[in-house]
Amino acid sequence: MFKKITALLLSLACLLSFVFIAPVTALADASANGYMLKLVNDGTDEHGIWKGFGVTEGKTYSISFNYYNNGSVCRFRIVRSDFGNLGICQDTVAAVTGRFYYEYTASETTDVIFIIDNGLYDGTSNVWNISVTEKGTTENLLSNANFENGDLGWWNGDSRWCNAVAFDNSAWNVKTNMVKIVNDGTTNDQAIYQGVYLTEGVTYTFSFNYYTVSGAIRFKLRNCNFSQNLLDEIDTSTGCQGRKSVQYTATYTGLHIPCYTNGYWQGTSYIWNISCTEADNTNNLITNPNFLNGSFSGWNNSNTDLCTMQAYSDSAWNKREYMVKIVNDGNNDQAIYQGVYLTKGETYTFSFDYYSQSGAIRFRLRNYNFSQILHEVDTVSGWQGTITVDYTATYTGLHIPCYTNGFWQGTSYIWNVKCTEKGSTENLLTNSNFLNGSLAGWDGNKDLCTTVAYNDKLWSGDYMLELTNDGTNNQGIWQFVPVVAGKQYTISFDYYSNGASARVWLSEGGPFNGTKIEDTSIDVKKTFTMDYTAGSTGNVNFILTNGFSVGKVYLWNLKFYETGSNVNMLSNPDFYCGSGYCWDCNNGYCNPVAFDSSLWEVEPDDYMLKIVNDGENIWQGFYQGFNAEENTDYVFSFDYYAVGGAFEGRICGNTFNNLRSAGIADYSKGSISIEYNRGTEPTGSGGNPALGIVSIDNANLEGTLYVWNIKLVKKGESENLLVNPYFLNGKSAGWTGNSKCYSIIEFDASVYAALVELDLDLSGAVTIDDMIELCQAFLTGEHEFDINGDKVFNLLDFVSFKKKYINYINI
Repeated sequence: MFKKITALLLSLACLLSFVFIAPVTALADASANGYMLKLVNDGTDEHGIWKGFGVTEGKTYSISFNYYNNGSVCRFRIVRSDFGNLGICQDTVAAVTGRFYYEYTASETTDVIFIIDNGLYDGTSNVWNISVTEKGTTENLLSNANFENGDLGWWNGDSRWCNAVAFDNSAWNVKTNMVKIVNDGTTNDQAIYQGVYLTEGVTYTFSFNYYTVSGAIRFKLRNCNFSQNLLDEIDTSTGCQGRKSVQYTATYTGLHIPCYTNGYWQGTSYIWNISCTEADNTNNLITNPNFLNGSFSGWNNSNTDLCTMQAYSDSAWNKREYMVKIVNDGNNDQAIYQGVYLTKGETYTFSFDYYSQSGAIRFRLRNYNFSQILHEVDTVSGWQGTITVDYTATYTGLHIPCYTNGFWQGTSYIWNVKCTEKGSTENLLTNSNFLNGSLAGWDGNKDLCTTVAYNDKLWSGDYMLELTNDGTNNQGIWQFVPVVAGKQYTISFDYYSNGASARVWLSEGGPFNGTKIEDTSIDVKKTFTMDYTAGSTGNVNFILTNGFSVGKVYLWNLKFYETGSNVNMLSNPDFYCGSGYCWDCNNGYCNPVAFDSSLWEVEPDDYMLKIVNDGENIWQGFYQGFNAEENTDYVFSFDYYAVGGAFEGRICGNTFNNLRSAGIADYSKGSISIEYNRGTEPTGSGGNPALGIVSIDNANLEGTLYVWNIKLVKKGESENLLVNPYFLNGKSAGWTGNSKCYSIIEFDASVYAALVELDLDLSGAVTIDDMIELCQAFLTGEHEFDINGDKVFNLLDFVSFKKKYINYINI
């Protein structure tokens, strides 16, 4: 059937008004269930899959999918429900990995059909992570979008040519290859180029990653016949690595030619991750930007004597491979420096990462002959961090940034050294990460400055703070932070609570005059964030305690910064080397401990809630409150499996008045999704947003319900507003209810496994023994029975089965 339909569609026109996103960075496996669609074609006919969905007139729908084309292309189409042409079809790029994106606005309320095929192209394509959503929402209108369990499910198609296969991670590795450009410096200027179609008046960004072992990379933008340079030649630095980006506003509509060459410089360079994007857009106009499978497909003038493919090497893009170790005996002031050419009136940002093991680092900006100090700032001894300095040049010419440990005796390290024009990302310093352990491009006393292999332990969250409390005291740590009255600050940290909570105090006017107190949740792991507007004092005491709650809480990644900035104002926020240095604390109860990453790994499906109803209690279940903001849409959802009984999910007001609900039928499985908007009434006390309640409970019928994947989100957003939605460590912390009726159990995937549908006619059974005999082979399995047209599930409790359906037996 599909061959006939697609043959009919073959002659229909395809519109080119589309949005296409090609890959720029590697993404993780988006296929949660580990499968993708494989389309195979011998070039003789179109083969693919299709599925209908409903659209509403005037509404816009976002359609996207990941693809990997191995020699072929895949084709996307939308047609009418009768397969009539809507003029919407687009091919992906051959031999490329990417994500396709298209926006479709419905002209009428109707059903349409979504098709993916490979046209008449000979080859193989893989497709996964298919999504059709109403724009601005996250609900996928297509089920089985990742071909769960290797099943095409409801997709119509020709299984000889399209089938679900295990997901192959290598199909989404876009950094497979790079171009190696070698030049003898005498014979060639042009290396590799590709035409792109630009629109007059639109601004575009051209960028690429580079690594110049020697020589350099020259980027040119030429017109369509190469007779004019549209952008001045822009060169990378010799012996460096980085990402070069330039912007260009098109002066005409038509073909433009971006060229990548090493000019006449003798040497070897590498380029990859090449992009041309319209401003504020991620749609890459460059074909094959990462030379997939070592191919030059889409590129021209690829002189293979000068340009060859090479497997991507992470070592060419490891910015922190080396650092400079500066040792001082206290008798020397100058350590390492490099000249940069600045323009009068322009503002520049100098920055570097440092670790002062002892002594300190002094940054000085000197004039061209070292006769004047233009700027000076010191790091703090015994610390690590980032120094950032803004400087507006007072003259045009050479300036000398110097990095020294002054006359302090000791040892320090610096790396990631930068000088950028304000608002730009281009580093004006050469060899800023001391590539291959080289000081090339730098001057200074090299007896005092040597390069050493970068040690990640100097710059990572190797430690966390452990707060322990027996309930008799308020234990914690504190640090004074300078603030400006009236300015807003943001405080955040990651935490894991094992029985206790963390309490945030912000004290103005004295060490413990707490003006603001916020508590974290108990028995969860998450990120805590709060905003704070400074009062009239010039500093605030930032205090973290565990109050009087018994247990332990772990904190790390502590941040205190002016809202909108990313400069952390806290000293030693990651407890370097297990030290509480720069923090005051109750040492016996709070100390840095080795970071345990397992505390921050959440496996959502570790636990599920089990609600049991004996049929004798009117209300059995659990609930949790939330602040319902005015005129805000909320979505409450969860997965469930009911073994008899009947239950419901509800959103209630603060008096448990039922505002929205969805029933759960007995002996059923599925997902519940409830939408709610409280409007403006009623408000809570003091005009605050009203308290809402989400609840999962019974309907006074005997049975058992399993629940997991519980979410409350603002519509269109992904942040879960519920505390402990996955029952961390098998605890129900954050939830309230009848504890006699529910328990937290290990997640059992078999509870939600596919059921075997059996067409058993039990109408002739007149006794329990008759029914047992008919069902004997299926009593303990997960199966479905049809009793007089009524579907029932016999999964876990045959006694409940007999009680509920005894009336059928005794007809």
